[in-house]
Amino acid sequence: MATKDGGSGQLYPRVTIDVLPDNVLLEAFEYSLGKDDADEFDYSHNYDGWQTLVHVCRRWRCIVFASPSRLDLKLYCTRQRSVNSKALDIWPALPTVIDALDMQSKEDVTNIVAALRQHNLVCKIYYRNGQYRTSLLKEFAAIDKPFPALTLLNNKMCQFFPIRFWVDLPHACDHST
Repeated sequence: MATKDGGSGQLYPRVTIDVLPDNVLLEAFEYSLGKDDADEFDYSHNYDGWQTLVHVCRRWRCIVFASPSRLDLKLYCTRQRSVNSKALDIWPALPTVIDALDMQSKEDVTNIVAALRQHNLVCKIYYRNGQYRTSLLKEFAAIDKPFPALTLLNNKMCQFFPIRFWVDLPHACDHST
């Protein structure tokens, strides 16, 4: 039975998510997205979850982009997903996670190198041998720029990082992989 105020006569009237204040939505987003541990590579972490939220509505987009650190927003680059200039034009400047596993073509290497060239945004690099291993490692070694946001570099890449990085990043290498 419906009432004059549009309710159903229930003790708790129906409400929509629009009535929730921004801080409550932010808490829900933070819980939903989880946190990425800066000191390890976590394959179970949903690096792309925030992208779904920003496509729901303008309000949610504003909430998400107003709190990139709290929500731990990151761009995720794989051999098949490049972080190129098109992606950087769409999204704000966010830390980038590079997952360079099992390179299988020159295009795969190109995608990873494009992400590496955004050296100021790269926060994690995870690499495992692939068919195009030498090609990628040569490209990586040729990038003579600092990686100020880098917090994790697995041991297969450590040997190719110039020694000057170890002064600032003694904790970055993950020797467990």
